[in-house]
Amino acid sequence: MKYRNILTMCLVLALPAVAVAQERAPRVTLADAKPGDVRMFVSGAMRAPIEAVRDQLEKAAAHPILMQSSESKVLQQSMEAGQPFEVALITREVTDDMTSKGKIVAGSGVDIATVRLGVAVRGDAPKIDISTADGLKKAILGATYVSRFYGLGASVPMADNLFSKLGVTDALKGRIVALGGGEGIAGLAPAPRPPLAPGQYEMILNLASEVIPLKGWTYLGFAPEQFQVPILLVASVGSAGDAKAAAAVISVLKSPAFDAALKTFALTRK
Repeated sequence: MKYRNILTMCLVLALPAVAVAQERAPRVTLADAKPGDVRMFVSGAMRAPIEAVRDQLEKAAAHPILMQSSESKVLQQSMEAGQPFEVALITREVTDDMTSKGKIVAGSGVDIATVRLGVAVRGDAPKIDISTADGLKKAILGATYVSRFYGLGASVPMADNLFSKLGVTDALKGRIVALGGGEGIAGLAPAPRPPLAPGQYEMILNLASEVIPLKGWTYLGFAPEQFQVPILLVASVGSAGDAKAAAAVISVLKSPAFDAALKTFALTRK
């Protein structure tokens, strides 16, 4: 009984990190597609907006949408392995690379939106102003834990730059919670970690459109502009898919019909 109670407590303490990881994890792969499905590779930054207009996309394409969502560089691996698809909605960098390798139809790319680094908190956070570098630094140093992404995510260089410029890297050792491929990185918080006590809070810094949908978190807004490197997301046509269905989907994504979903998740057309 004693060991069972210990195991139960460990599972409970690990739930916050697990919940965040589950929010970001791909639920399907395009290998699961049925005949006629419109297969979409979608950057994690665009997953929530695409879900918001899924019905419109399916109506336009006259077929079900199957979406595989992850970091653009992770999706790139599936493309390079030969997985056919109709639409890729990924970073400009990966789009250009896949076009050069014949996986994406040259000239088919359409700029859809940009995403920036966002900040959210959970727990007993005080009133926080992150609109300035000093305000954000104070908030970060006051957090019991700070969650950020490691691995192939597009937010990684932005977060690295932010921590370096604020001079908080060393001060956060043992308080950083790794999202994504953070295994083996020194200075991470212990897992499982103790639950937040009264007066304590956890902060997360990641792409705003990925932070906003997280349950149990309060979104504070963008990190200050000097720490931003806006990431352009591009919709393009797969070279081995149904070009007509792809064009129908992209026509919705570049139309005003998609603007409300972008705004909801803090994405902008520029």
